[in-house]
Amino acid sequence: MSGQVPKELIHLELTEFKVQSNNVTGIVPFRNCSNPSILEADCDSPQKVICECCTNCFGIFKTPTNIDECLEGVLEVVFNADLGREIHFDIYYSSNEAMVDEVSLQVKDVNSFFSFCMSMTDCLYIKFTNNYTPFHLSAAIDGTVFLDRDLNEGDKEIHFGYSSTEIMKENTCDAFQLCNSVYQNSTKRYLVNNLVKRTSYYKLAEDTSHEYNATCAFVKFFDVQTIYKSELLQHYFLSLLYFATMEIIGKRMLYGFQINLFVCGMESMYVCKIPHYLHFYNQRHLQIKKEQ
Repeated sequence: MSGQVPKELIHLELTEFKVQSNNVTGIVPFRNCSNPSILEADCDSPQKVICECCTNCFGIFKTPTNIDECLEGVLEVVFNADLGREIHFDIYYSSNEAMVDEVSLQVKDVNSFFSFCMSMTDCLYIKFTNNYTPFHLSAAIDGTVFLDRDLNEGDKEIHFGYSSTEIMKENTCDAFQLCNSVYQNSTKRYLVNNLVKRTSYYKLAEDTSHEYNATCAFVKFFDVQTIYKSELLQHYFLSLLYFATMEIIGKRMLYGFQINLFVCGMESMYVCKIPHYLHFYNQRHLQIKKEQ
């Protein structure tokens, strides 16, 4: 589907509107952010639409939820419920942005499992959306159980998040320190969580790793920004490329090889020659041309 977002949408009474993964551009006209209650569009990088009320923005930097793509942070939730019942729930970031929505589980065994990929520093909550609440819930991240308790009928939301002492804990959302900066639960923290999810929580804690050095370079850049968009994360990946490449350069220089490295301005085009040409265009696509 392509074209401009029609202005007439504002006159419609909708509960849900999803237009992501299309070639639709323009301004999503909704101003009442409770109508529709679910609004999704390509408002991340590369930004195709402007959407003030979107509950979920899609783009190439949107972090994976597919288990097969998960480097770490596999969250497994186990529900104990009555056989034959259906469990309906959504999973939200603490910022109320939908992470996984409209999940429906048919209880066919005593235990019903649901797994997804999250950042080790995320703060989330599960919201039950029908009138049925399971009578027991347990949750584990990468096999480590951090929540295991009975639920009451009134428990419609279960909150849990990053703990500075126990990795993950119920009713917790601790500040996360990255190099010399501390990030509370905020828009900046949301982007930092995305960064952690795309690299490695444990490598970021190793001050001798390329990931740590690249993160510290990113933090210096990130902390002086005033507009927070996920496209800023490319600064980290370029920094990581730089530190990893410099190690290769150091080793090859010992053997008489000469490699030129060019990193151009952050606003338009990045060109690195290592001995491959890596072109990072404004469209954020990566194209590799082997040197002839």
